[in-house]
Amino acid sequence: MNWLAKSGRWAYITFGALGLLVVGILYWATEVSLRLDQKQQTDALLKAHENRVRLAINQMESWANPILFSEFRRDYADYSPINFTDNVRLRTGELLRPATYVQLSNLLTQPLRHDWFLLYFQMSPEGMLGSPQIPPDYARNWPGEFDESDYREWITYESRLLALAFTFAREDVVTEYDEKRGRLIDQGEPTDDTDEEPETRSSQLAKGGVQKKTPVSGNDYQWRRENMLRLQRLQTPRVVCASEEVAAASLTDPSSEEVVDANDTEESVVGIRYENMIPLWTKLSGRDNYDLMFLRALDVGGSRVFQGFVIDWQRFSSELLAQVSDLFPDAEIEIIDDSIESPDETVFSLIPARFIPNTPDIAIAGFSWNHTHSFLLMGWGGAIFLLVALGFGLRSMMQLSERRTQFAYAVTHELRTPLTTFQLYTDMLANGLVEDASRQEYLEILNQESRRLSGLVSGVLEHSRIESGSVPVSKELVPVSEILEEVREAQESWCTKSGAQLTFKNHSPDVSILTDRRLTVQILGNLIDNACKYGRNGESAQVSITSRLLEGKCALEVADNGPGIPARLRSSIFKPYQRGEQHATTVTGGIGLGLALSRSWAKMLGGNLELVANGKGQGARFRLSLEPGNA
Repeated sequence: MNWLAKSGRWAYITFGALGLLVVGILYWATEVSLRLDQKQQTDALLKAHENRVRLAINQMESWANPILFSEFRRDYADYSPINFTDNVRLRTGELLRPATYVQLSNLLTQPLRHDWFLLYFQMSPEGMLGSPQIPPDYARNWPGEFDESDYREWITYESRLLALAFTFAREDVVTEYDEKRGRLIDQGEPTDDTDEEPETRSSQLAKGGVQKKTPVSGNDYQWRRENMLRLQRLQTPRVVCASEEVAAASLTDPSSEEVVDANDTEESVVGIRYENMIPLWTKLSGRDNYDLMFLRALDVGGSRVFQGFVIDWQRFSSELLAQVSDLFPDAEIEIIDDSIESPDETVFSLIPARFIPNTPDIAIAGFSWNHTHSFLLMGWGGAIFLLVALGFGLRSMMQLSERRTQFAYAVTHELRTPLTTFQLYTDMLANGLVEDASRQEYLEILNQESRRLSGLVSGVLEHSRIESGSVPVSKELVPVSEILEEVREAQESWCTKSGAQLTFKNHSPDVSILTDRRLTVQILGNLIDNACKYGRNGESAQVSITSRLLEGKCALEVADNGPGIPARLRSSIFKPYQRGEQHATTVTGGIGLGLALSRSWAKMLGGNLELVANGKGQGARFRLSLEPGNA
């Protein structure tokens, strides 16, 4: 039997190694798939987040940039509160004297569109500050032009202009402006369309804006910045009076006007030359927070004049964030320096500030069920199912092989003795070697051996029928007393021959059970037969049968006073071809099917057969539990 155990052990080891290999491969594939899936989900979340940020930037710039561009387009004269226009001709053809016609600036007469415009200002070449929102003293009392509310506004603008004067001197303005312009305009100014005519670029703008001619890889800010510079160049006021001939002509004659680019550097240009607006951060005297200033330089007849406006950054940024409150309710805008080396897509194109979404951390995607998880689940389920099926198949195959081996071993072992006896005794009888007085004894021995062989064959056939499910069961309502009486009639003589004393105790004489009478008597007979074989205690054997009600069932117990069943055999005695201690079977024989058949019959009757241990050296006790019926 050692070869069978070794082959079974190696089969299980091989199956375990195969299972570990399959599980390992599945685990590796699952880990890789989940990692890739999580990376894809994370990338998708980051991409969606970047798109939402880009959308928010576009929404804010779509709201703010047109407002700022409208300010960038203001004419030089708008920054003077009062302009005296020369060479004005009436409809009658009369030419007015110089300084006769007076024109007030729109910044002085019209209310501001937004309350976050703090101040418009102009700095002369000598460093003198003025504001188009503050009229000169001689004009304040002009009848019908101003009222009391205008006086209160002038006081506010005068205080702000004074705060601006205390903030920086002209030298500081020139230095900071040139530095910022060199960084933002000169180095970043697009050169792909500088040779185009203004009319051509204006037509491009009218057809849908400036298009990106070459893709800017990975830097949306750079592309937006270049477009803003192009648009700002298109929005900058044009130079009037571009040559001395035109300057000497009548300004009322439109045919004599010539328009040149704002950044045209030809030496023949005279009059006013505009530069682009440059954003600067400033903190006005008396204010706690930084404000945003837009400043431009103008060449006016060879002199450099600065014009610009100051924005209340707190209010302006609040309105910016209000445009995207549905996308990013907790967002902020951070002030940055123009000198950052690698501005990303969160930086505004016209404003030196960065958008901060303040969204939860999305670096790692959360779990969400998708097709990858479904495929992995099906893969694991299929693999586990196949492994379990293969394991059960291997176990069944090994059990079948073991049962076949045990069957062959048990049957051949048990057949050897009776066949040897048959061969020896029949030879002696056939050859006349047996005396007449002993002939009957020999015949009785042969008869016993034939019965033994018949019982062995019947047991094997019955076990085969049980495994195939072809054992007929005919249940009827039978009193327990009748069952016990039939057992007494069938087993008492055998117990007497075996030297065992058989006793009955019926504690439930009025109880009936719904069972197959034949199978029930056969089960109790097998238990009594085993008790007679294995339940000897010295020279005497006592076998008792007890009937009682226990936990709602009718319990039929068969007990002996033998040495009991060793603990190592209690879990295997109901298996086919399992026998008791070897020294006890040397005389009685058996192939170990009695208890296996008895438990199978008990289950077919709807009951159970179990071993009730009494303790070491106190005998064995088996309990057959059946459902009671009504008489």
